Amino acid sequence: MAITVCRDMRLIGIYVMAFVSVLLAVASGWFVISGRNLPGLLGRGFTKGDNQRLKRAPRVYFRALGLFVGIAALDGFFFAWVISLLPRPSIAMLEIAAAVIVVLTLPTAAAAGWLFVLAARYHLFRWDKP
Repeated sequence: MAITVCRDMRLIGIYVMAFVSVLLAVASGWFVISGRNLPGLLGRGFTKGDNQRLKRAPRVYFRALGLFVGIAALDGFFFAWVISLLPRPSIAMLEIAAAVIVVLTLPTAAAAGWLFVLAARYHLFRWDKP
């Protein structure tokens, strides 16, 4: 028994993924250009300690965060594009998509690693005292 997804559900998935990717791209631009946290409620942490850590974070941390968020936006655009192009994918198409996903994983992992290095260097993890 095969699971089939109707055309409308696929379109909803494409639109949601594209919309989230646009929001991530805008946030990425903010982080990279300004080097600061997002304003208002979007820039708050979960606790007072999180807020203190975010306030003392240097500009390079937020620029690295912008790089990570920008790569996530590109990944989202790619997935929306793949979903739109492959309504009934063949095995060969899935193999090509899997290879591209592996290639997309490399910059995502590198940006996440750099973000963790900066968070450790500036004591921004939750277990570090604020």
